[in-house]
Amino acid sequence: NGPSHNKVQFNLDGGAYIQDQWRLKNFTINLGARYDKFNAFVPAQSVPDGYFVKGFSIPKISNLPNWNDWATRTGVAWDVFGNGKTAVKAFAGRFIAGEAFSRTSQFNPIYSRQDSRVWTDLNSDGKVLNPDGTPQFAEIGIGSANFGSPDTVDKQDPNLKRDKNWTYELTGQQELTSRIQLVGGYYRRHFYDLAWTDNLATANFVDANNPGDWIPFTYVGPADPKLPNGGNEAIQMYNLQPGKIPALNPRQGYQTNAPDDFRTYNGFEVGSNIRLPKNAFVMASLTTGTTHIHDCTVDNPNNLRFCDRTIPYRYIW
Repeated sequence: NGPSHNKVQFNLDGGAYIQDQWRLKNFTINLGARYDKFNAFVPAQSVPDGYFVKGFSIPKISNLPNWNDWATRTGVAWDVFGNGKTAVKAFAGRFIAGEAFSRTSQFNPIYSRQDSRVWTDLNSDGKVLNPDGTPQFAEIGIGSANFGSPDTVDKQDPNLKRDKNWTYELTGQQELTSRIQLVGGYYRRHFYDLAWTDNLATANFVDANNPGDWIPFTYVGPADPKLPNGGNEAIQMYNLQPGKIPALNPRQGYQTNAPDDFRTYNGFEVGSNIRLPKNAFVMASLTTGTTHIHDCTVDNPNNLRFCDRTIPYRYIW
């Protein structure tokens, strides 16, 4: 689509935090809170005429996004017997996703795009360009009617929330000797307020009785002893209505939050630290964890088949 430069800028990306620590008998308590501000925008800019796209200008697009978030953290360490040899620690913290310009730039109508064309070498010169570098337009087929249009860029929900997660930890440490220490812990992290992009040009699938713009059909899987029940599974799938296929290009993408989507990790770890003479040491550990992923807010109902899945425990020595 010719020369283009995706210009994006910050208004502010920063934060302020406060934290403190208290001792209460055998307990050490850490508390903290943080405020984060992220505001970015697309400045007014222009793109010149290209060989395939006519130039255009855009005004400033503000608040892409404009986030104000709070995060908290609470930690407690318990010296169980008061001798510094047995400790139990608990932690809970709310975190926000790191962000740069990834969301801002996707809403800028001026960015580099590509289009597929069929080339027919009419003059048999083996080239698609003339000697002066201009395309041989007669040899290049017709592409997308909206290629390079500023109207084909995704739009942002003004109420889009920042991705977040809650993290929980419960760990223990035990000193067996002055040189040997055992450690163990449970870790949980839950991600939520995840974003997804809805194509407003198509009616979303709700359920089999309300399929929107999707036509159901049944596909029978192959017979194979390695498949569950030997295969031959009848799988319900969907095709987009033929009249809606042009809506996929250009699509009318609208990025918002998927209220029911999440990812949750649960993990366990045990290990030991052994100090050897002459400042040498040995560490050993076993870690295992599983992740539950639920991303069932989709445009295409075929993606519902495995949208709720659990990655089994894996063990790392």
